[in-house]
Amino acid sequence: RPRTREGPWLERRRTMRDSNRPPDPAAGLPEEALAAMRRAMSEYLVRPGDATELRTALRVISTEARARQLRAEQLIVALKQAWHSVPDVQHAATQQERDRLLDRLITVCIEEYYRG
Repeated sequence: RPRTREGPWLERRRTMRDSNRPPDPAAGLPEEALAAMRRAMSEYLVRPGDATELRTALRVISTEARARQLRAEQLIVALKQAWHSVPDVQHAATQQERDRLLDRLITVCIEEYYRG
């Protein structure tokens, strides 16, 4: 493979950038809690008026986040990552509707995080 003048410098730069990247907030959360939250999100997309299962899942994930000393903003990042990984999200009506549902999820998540 031909080397360019920037080759080693660019490689060092990439390594530095990757090593400075903050850890993934969801990495510290139990996979079963994340999976339950994703299932509850899918259900919420089908029945947005019924947030019972979703609130329960968010209560569990919030408790886990506090136990692992994650800050609320780290939990919200994990929630958004989970939201965007749910296939049903892309099929929800419009971007405006998806944004409204995500805003509601964030509100419930913050309520549950600070309730505990």
